Amino acid sequence: MALFNDAKREINAKIVYIGPKGAGKGTALRQIYGRLHPERRSELKSMAVGEHQLLFFDFSYPAVSGDDRYSVRFHIYTLLAGEETPPPWKMLLKGVDGIVLLADSSDGRAYANLESCALLMDSLAHYGRKLADIALSLQCNK
Repeated sequence: MALFNDAKREINAKIVYIGPKGAGKGTALRQIYGRLHPERRSELKSMAVGEHQLLFFDFSYPAVSGDDRYSVRFHIYTLLAGEETPPPWKMLLKGVDGIVLLADSSDGRAYANLESCALLMDSLAHYGRKLADIALSLQCNK
């Protein structure tokens, strides 16, 4: 669930890109990052998480005019490299507000896409959540 920061008059939402290895999650995040105004985004960061690489940044939109309005800050994350294993994805999906399921539409990748969906649902179930209760966007790549 999005977090409200009354002191900063800001709403924070966590968006996670998930999909099979090699589907283009990192490329998608870098494309979004590159199109955002530098004053509205944080630094693009990368951090080792076991055999994985966590890629993340955040950006915000200014509040609509008025002193009683809130701005919205989106925190965007994905895991790169390594094999898909439940512990890192479970950690990343804690408190998620929206998911972009990045499917690889290349020939022979249907099974990898299905495995990612199953991992996603299992990881969410760890927190007592269902995919149907979270904003979901499907992005087909390649």
